Amino acid sequence: RHTHIGEGTLGRAAFRRLVNDPRFATVPAVVETPAEPDGSLSFGRNVRTLKAMRRRRAPARRVGE
Repeated sequence: RHTHIGEGTLGRAAFRRLVNDPRFATVPAVVETPAEPDGSLSFGRNVRTLKAMRRRRAPARRVGE
């Protein structure tokens, strides 16, 4: 069965590696997760979780700085 991002067998570490791997930076993804207990969609919740796992890149530095 599907579960929310980071709560299943794969865990958070696998998703963290995936969203930070530059090889997948331009690859579209499908997020299949269960509905919330009240039946509402959980897409937003799970996309926020994935976005929070992304590492922030340091801003580019100019030569000589």
